[in-house]
Amino acid sequence: MSIFYTISRNTNLADRRKVKVYARAQSTHTMSKSQIARYAADHYGVNLDHNNVENIIEMLFKSIIDNLKEGRQVSLGEMGTFYCHLNSESMDEATFFEKGFNASKQIEDVKIKWRPSKQMKSLKDYGELKFQRCSHVEVRKAKLKEAKQRPEE
Repeated sequence: MSIFYTISRNTNLADRRKVKVYARAQSTHTMSKSQIARYAADHYGVNLDHNNVENIIEMLFKSIIDNLKEGRQVSLGEMGTFYCHLNSESMDEATFFEKGFNASKQIEDVKIKWRPSKQMKSLKDYGELKFQRCSHVEVRKAKLKEAKQRPEE
């Protein structure tokens, strides 16, 4: 198996003459909860079938959500830590002292963030990796770009 990638170009907005080229990871598909449970049961599930693993994943998900809602961070050891991040309306200090802060109105969103552990930050730490250029994505992008540039008939 390989990690698929495409080559991307980015133009510097401040200086349009400067272009950087870099690799961008591409996925072949997304594994569903059921699929990852079946994979885990088949590869690592000592005496567990995929239904049990899927139930464990569901319990873990709900447990993480419950604890985040209680104001806790959740550390899963080698997997990393889940925590909350608030997006709130900003105000100047004078307005804050005059009107105060109404959390239910001024906190616009609560995002769940994940900070990987040092062990999980890089796949390169887990043995040899193979890379394969994902040309079908580049071909599809080129066709879309070409279609956008054609005058409409």
